[in-house]
Amino acid sequence: MPSSTRPQPIFAPRIPGAASIGAPGTFCTLTNPTKVQRLIDTWCEVVGQTPGQRPVRAIDTSNVYGFGTSEKLLAQTNLHGSAIDTKFYPLLPGDHSRTKLRQAYERMVAALGGRRVRVLYLNAPDRATPFSETFAAMDELYREGGFEMLGLSNYRSYEVAEIMTLCQANRWNAPRSNLVSKQTRLLMQESNRLIPCLRHFNIKFAAYSPLAGGYLVGGMLFDPESVPSDDGIDVKLEELNLQERSTHSPHPPLRAIQRRLKGSGSNFDPQNPFGMWYQNRYLHPSMNDAVMVLTAVLQRYNLSLHEASVRWLQHHSAMLPTDIGIVFGGTRPDHVRETLGYCMYGPLPDAVVDAFDECYASVKLDGGLPGYWCDPAWYNPGVHGY
Repeated sequence: MPSSTRPQPIFAPRIPGAASIGAPGTFCTLTNPTKVQRLIDTWCEVVGQTPGQRPVRAIDTSNVYGFGTSEKLLAQTNLHGSAIDTKFYPLLPGDHSRTKLRQAYERMVAALGGRRVRVLYLNAPDRATPFSETFAAMDELYREGGFEMLGLSNYRSYEVAEIMTLCQANRWNAPRSNLVSKQTRLLMQESNRLIPCLRHFNIKFAAYSPLAGGYLVGGMLFDPESVPSDDGIDVKLEELNLQERSTHSPHPPLRAIQRRLKGSGSNFDPQNPFGMWYQNRYLHPSMNDAVMVLTAVLQRYNLSLHEASVRWLQHHSAMLPTDIGIVFGGTRPDHVRETLGYCMYGPLPDAVVDAFDECYASVKLDGGLPGYWCDPAWYNPGVHGY
């Protein structure tokens, strides 16, 4: 085995993500308690066998995963001593008011049935409620002992600084964790502003959606010539032309990928609430072209996009061993074993790191990079401010 791929101690803890866990009829893949238990067992087994790695410390969920049923299903599962990291998402304006936070807290306690909560995140800013009210309320809840650490997610860097200053001035319990999305080199954008802010305030950070909802696992690259035009050509005739052109490409037409995703149950399934959001975010020409160039470099080193993305995050990102960790999804034990196995490999060759940088620069130049935040659907800057 080459020295660059010999198993080494990982740089950051790994955290099971429970977004796919929920009751039937909630667009979740894992609805069977037996399958949920098998997945958690696999996580704890693999991480527990890793030299120098502590057991799984917490499992990441939310009060909106599975329309609120993910927490309940986890409460019925043997977590092997792991705690819970969960979140309050502001589905409506005012959800982070003092009264609504108290109600959400009581629902969380009831759903989890006494499970220990390590981090309680505010999952996005509720800009319809003053931060002073929100964080005074969270200070009250913290002092009741229901969670160990307050966290933020989807807040911009200047909001984090404002909140920390506010909490320090009022001697409220201040956030100690920040959940940051898309922490892969392809997708990092303004998070290079956020990370220094977190370090300044001694806030640990966690990375979620490190594989872009499954996009970076691979299998979603399409023939660049297959992107439908907007010039009014008859759809059936255009599809015949695209199929003819795509026979000369190693990648399928975009429409073929979109048909395959329909009904797949994946994050990109258009029948799921966020399926088209994921497709619009990642299945566009500028991202596709840049990743195709990257994969050409990876092939020379016999690396998959999946493996390289995991290793980049472990060894070449801002993640530290003292941070909260990396939240990985996965709905099958074999998927979990594969991803966690890649976490054990060493740093990437310099040429591959350079290729990631070039891929990032290409997508950024074309304006195709998503931000590190995701605002609630109801948020309107003209009404709620910045």
